[in-house]
Amino acid sequence: MCKFFKSILSEVIVRIKKWSIRKQMMLCYILGISIIVCLVIGVIVLNTFLLQQQTVDKVESTRNSQANEDITDLAKTGSQVVYSRMYEGLLSLNMLQEMLIGMFREGTFALDYTNLYEYSQLNTSEMIKIPELYGDQLVSLTTPTILYMNILDNQGEILAQKVSRFIYVLPHLLEIYKYAAIRYTMYFDINGFSYFFPGINLTSFNPNDYIWYNEFMDAKKTIITSSYNDKLGNNSNEIVSIVLPLYNDTEKTERIGILCGDWLIKSLYMLLQDLKYIDQDYQYLVYKDGTIIDSPNNPWINKNIKNLNNLTYNEFWNDVLRKPLGIHYLIEENDIWRVGSAPVVQDPTSNDEWTFILLILVKESDIMSYKEQAKNIIKNEGVKFILITMVCSLLASIVVICFIHCQAMNISKPIQGIVDFTIKLNSEENPEEVLKELNNLPEGTDQTARLVHAYKQLARGLIEKKDSEGKKHDAVRVYPPNELRRIGKSEMMKDLTLIPLNFG
Repeated sequence: MCKFFKSILSEVIVRIKKWSIRKQMMLCYILGISIIVCLVIGVIVLNTFLLQQQTVDKVESTRNSQANEDITDLAKTGSQVVYSRMYEGLLSLNMLQEMLIGMFREGTFALDYTNLYEYSQLNTSEMIKIPELYGDQLVSLTTPTILYMNILDNQGEILAQKVSRFIYVLPHLLEIYKYAAIRYTMYFDINGFSYFFPGINLTSFNPNDYIWYNEFMDAKKTIITSSYNDKLGNNSNEIVSIVLPLYNDTEKTERIGILCGDWLIKSLYMLLQDLKYIDQDYQYLVYKDGTIIDSPNNPWINKNIKNLNNLTYNEFWNDVLRKPLGIHYLIEENDIWRVGSAPVVQDPTSNDEWTFILLILVKESDIMSYKEQAKNIIKNEGVKFILITMVCSLLASIVVICFIHCQAMNISKPIQGIVDFTIKLNSEENPEEVLKELNNLPEGTDQTARLVHAYKQLARGLIEKKDSEGKKHDAVRVYPPNELRRIGKSEMMKDLTLIPLNFG
């Protein structure tokens, strides 16, 4: 095989040697330029590829850490938004508590109280329906419902009159927090009456039937309850209640009742709609025992899951409990999910006790697609750079080859003129014509011009010497009778006129 290629190469070299100088020069220059361009492009492609790989690796690691940071920050922001809304409700209830204490000090209202209309005293025309909040029952946004479970004593009558003054405050609070608050309830267990706003058609009330009362009695302090279905309104709505004790003095030593504000869970989820990492992420509020809040309206990926303790990967929820603020991974529905979590407290980075936690779920494949997009952009830009380099190299090569062609012509054309003229010089042509062609020989530039100029002098000398020798030889030569080739015909005819024509 080596001999075969060697013989082919030898044959090619032999054939090339038969080419003109110009063709050989062009071949050498083209091969040289091609090798240089290929080496340059190869180096650029290699460097671009290495740079591309390093950039892609860096982008991938950066994207990965950035995704963790973004999802965590998003969960923290969402949890603080939810907490701020709940805290607003807590502030409104604290304000009612302070107003009640002021009433007992007679520092908020005058002693003269007026009897206000109650729900039971209203005509039907003064009631309205708000199905999305209160279902089919009629409600009044101007008057409360007061249920007396016992016959009130004197102190109870005074307290009932004071509490009735909240009708001037509660409609405004309900309007301010209309995106979430749906009801305020006060239960005075010692005095034996309950107060509801908005007014509803309620004829009996047993606090033990309500989650907010039972959870408060277990804690005996301000709490945010777990979520539950609204028994007094639209039963399909899940609500959460903010509950605090009511006192009659600033020292808060004697509890006289309980104040409860009901807040719609759906409204809390609406606050999270704009908090998206990408379009396909999911947000869930989860109670500390793993129960998904408002799961009917905001179901888990697997709609049969109501509590995260029932997940196939049961360690997931334990990981969240161990690390409330951070990133977790979950395999669910044959997909890998990256989950950011943050407790719903004032400062998610603290170790404060929490009741709710916000989870933001993002498909790992979607995060990877963002990384792939970044890598594709880098690769596409690298390909563009290589193509631009190749085009520029090609244009530069064409320009260089054109210059080389011109330079080769400056060398080969004068030399070819010398060769052609030498052939004519050796012919038997008219010396005057040969001299004219000698003067028209292209001279080229630099050393080639000097070579042609020297050759012209040499050729001119040879022509003149040859011409003088020919004339000298013709003068002494005895021509044969029929040899007339070197005698001019006109001279011959001139001599013939001198010959006498008289033959007589």
